[in-house]
Amino acid sequence: MDMLLQPAPLPEEMDQGYLGRIMRINGYRTVRTLWKAITAHLSPVRGVTRHELLSQMAGQTSEEFAQNHTLIPLKRAITHHFPNIRHGSPERKTLWYWRRPHQHDVRAFYCEECVKEDVSFHGVSYWRRDHQIRGQLWYSKHAVPLHYAACKDPFCSSPVELLGRCHAVSEALVLEAQSNPFVQRFLDLSCGMFERFEPMDAYDVVPHLRTRGDENGFARTFQFGSDYLMNRRIRAVFPELWLSAVFQGKAMPKFGSIMQSSPSTDISSFLLVLAVLFEDADEAINMLAATAKPMKRRLIRNPVNVAWMPRAPMLPKQEL
Repeated sequence: MDMLLQPAPLPEEMDQGYLGRIMRINGYRTVRTLWKAITAHLSPVRGVTRHELLSQMAGQTSEEFAQNHTLIPLKRAITHHFPNIRHGSPERKTLWYWRRPHQHDVRAFYCEECVKEDVSFHGVSYWRRDHQIRGQLWYSKHAVPLHYAACKDPFCSSPVELLGRCHAVSEALVLEAQSNPFVQRFLDLSCGMFERFEPMDAYDVVPHLRTRGDENGFARTFQFGSDYLMNRRIRAVFPELWLSAVFQGKAMPKFGSIMQSSPSTDISSFLLVLAVLFEDADEAINMLAATAKPMKRRLIRNPVNVAWMPRAPMLPKQEL
């Protein structure tokens, strides 16, 4: 059995960066061989996922690791896909499969000033989760553009090793976004989503957005649909290049449909709409919290001991 050093995760350390730090500390050169070593080290039972393996390496439960070191709380903040399942809960592991603990050919962002401070304070530099939020092109504490590594497996390297070797986000783009109150509201809403332990049901949120939209002049009219009105408003108040960065060059969705009958699965779309409909991020977050219902759990009969036990809802056939 291979024995590995298990470093404690640092505050807000990104899970992929934590995996890279484990690899460097233990002297492994590839992620593939590291996963084999982690599996041998922990001797897990069959069916344990990589997310659970990393949780065990960190000495945390699956829920704790998801809450503190992944983007899951943000990505699943508002969803119609099993909203009654807590973030990182093993009740339905398929909710983790949309993202892998280590992805290829992605952009990994870091702040050069944070890197220097981390080395001074912690003795090491690490990848921070809040730097990986879509649209977060600078770090508010230092107000300087983030740098990014765009290569295969960027999280395998320590940020301090990349100083002076990576591209910086355009300063003109950052200055334009920093001076935009709608962008700041969007980022405040994004950070606020990390505070919740479970997602909100999109079908509970949508009626409130529809009412708010009607009050703010986004109701469907004879001439224009809500999609046209909301899309035009979002394009008018948000910087075009910043929006492109949020959606990573992909076509933007029809935002008005969020207020009608088709809740989007992309949290960025919800947050953009919220940033337009509310003048304050805290007001929007309080509205969302008010719509959240207590988590419901179905009970089934256990044929062995005739006890009542919780069970996760079955996955629809089309999603298997």
